[in-house]
Amino acid sequence: MKIVTDQRATQQILICLNRVLKNKNSVNKLLAEVISLFSHGSIIQRASKFESRCPSEYFIVDRLHSPFWATTFNLPSRVVFYQDDPLIGTNFGSLRFTPDWRKASKTKRKRIFDPFGHPYIKKRNRKFFLERHLRHGFGGVVFG
Repeated sequence: MKIVTDQRATQQILICLNRVLKNKNSVNKLLAEVISLFSHGSIIQRASKFESRCPSEYFIVDRLHSPFWATTFNLPSRVVFYQDDPLIGTNFGSLRFTPDWRKASKTKRKRIFDPFGHPYIKKRNRKFFLERHLRHGFGGVVFG
């Protein structure tokens, strides 16, 4: 999968390389692209999941335009019963929130805040964090 980079960062790196090396070789452009790929590449990809804490709701990335903009769609959550051990019986298990794919909304273009640190999307006053950065905790115990 192609990593999406910001062209503004590539251009600024190219300008700095041209000034430091005091030339405008085409190699400088290739170096700037490689440097920006590692320093300003987005960790968000297609099908990345942004999740809010409670009530649980999700944004799924449909298309990534740049590290700062993505086309997403909203998914409400539903509660699902998972039977942890079938040998114990059907009375034991756990309830979990999962995305409800049947109620997906239309795609919307959303701004991604802090794309190189802990990315999140805002919907009014709620923040939806990237799933791998989201941590649920109670006291000193961390889940997820």
